[in-house]
Amino acid sequence: MGSKTNTASRNEFVSRDDSDPNYNAVFRFDTDPSRPGMTQITLPEKSTWTPGLHWHEQHIEYFKVVKGRVLIRLDGVLKLVTPDDGPQRVDRFVVHEFMRADYSKPVDEKDPGEVVTEEWTDPADGVKHVFFRNLFGILEDSKAYWKSWTYLQAAYVAAHCDDWRQVVPGRLSWASTHAIYAAVRGVGGVLGLKLWQEEYTPEELRSVARGLESVKRSKLD
Repeated sequence: MGSKTNTASRNEFVSRDDSDPNYNAVFRFDTDPSRPGMTQITLPEKSTWTPGLHWHEQHIEYFKVVKGRVLIRLDGVLKLVTPDDGPQRVDRFVVHEFMRADYSKPVDEKDPGEVVTEEWTDPADGVKHVFFRNLFGILEDSKAYWKSWTYLQAAYVAAHCDDWRQVVPGRLSWASTHAIYAAVRGVGGVLGLKLWQEEYTPEELRSVARGLESVKRSKLD
């Protein structure tokens, strides 16, 4: 469905929503081998961006505020985090998201300046960067596709990269998300979707992506 933009060499992407000028965040992928899998996320002044409620089942996530103040939600409980608090551990299956501390305040009461955060995972296996890079690649090329096709592609990548989105809150959360992802994997497989693209994935992450493909195939056998 058209050629893809080659974003594999880029280490900076912007997450935005054209319907909300304040919904934006800048992602930077650290290539320093001493900081494997590190992602820096900058929330500009007045940003309303949040990753949305989600959880991970194969990775422990660590989250650190470098500059500014952040609200992090862990299983429904909000916590204010500043640089003085150090890294925050998010265990497997904990539903979480984060946002600027002034997220819910009127525009004229927002904190000045940007907020800078860093996050990484244990294991630092590169899966999160495969997810982010392919998601941003899909969004970069989204104008070339139907909106529903873009959503399906993004969900297909998430369903294979340990990014579990909360669709229904409460006790049915786990079951509903797993059921939806199973359907996405089935439909995506029939349609020939790929969980990663060479145009979006740098060479050093392709072995990780191929490993995810192997896991996918083993589940189908």
